[in-house]
Amino acid sequence: MNKYDKIVKCLFPDRVALVFAKTVLIFSLLLVGASFLLPLYREAVKYEFYYLIDAVNLGIEESFISRFLYLLEISTATFFFIAFVLTRKRFFLFFAILYLIIFFDDYLQIHETFGMFLDKNFMLSNIFGLREQDIGELLAWLIMAICIIPLGITSFRKLNRAEMIYCYAVGSSFAMLLFFAVFLDMIHILTYRDGMMSHTIGILEDGGELVAISLTLGLAFSAARQGKVN
Repeated sequence: MNKYDKIVKCLFPDRVALVFAKTVLIFSLLLVGASFLLPLYREAVKYEFYYLIDAVNLGIEESFISRFLYLLEISTATFFFIAFVLTRKRFFLFFAILYLIIFFDDYLQIHETFGMFLDKNFMLSNIFGLREQDIGELLAWLIMAICIIPLGITSFRKLNRAEMIYCYAVGSSFAMLLFFAVFLDMIHILTYRDGMMSHTIGILEDGGELVAISLTLGLAFSAARQGKVN
């Protein structure tokens, strides 16, 4: 067994959890592929099927793919909380709260609303070509992060090797989420005048978020399974 297989075995010792993680990830990748290819196919054949395209458009709040993302986020938070209840390991509680915040932020558009509030009530400046609204949204994310830092500091003490590997895996998927949700979002804003480039970056941004959450959901489900077994 090579090093990669050992890490996978450590993260997904239960075959059911591994199959679940692969299934969710594959389905998410198919949705991302459809959200990119369907608009191109429509332009190529000049056939209008807006309902199907809208169903896989993450930019539309009521679309199927947006609702699927909400389901992944709240399920991730739920499985982390179940793992905490079963094991009493505090880092699971931290992950549960973190992804619950992500769900509510996405569903209620908290950072957009708070960013608009900061923009209207404080003298924000343009930085690197970003609008005052964008700076406000970045500040909103920063404030939310600061609120849960104290819990994070106390949640990762005295971890054994398996727990450290698990937390690194969740941290990696979260870093991936931040890259797409924050950094690529800012790039998307700067390229909004370029139609094809903006479309491509928009798909990468939204699709990357979906894939990142899918990866974390697999890890959360595995933790809940192992907590139940143990």
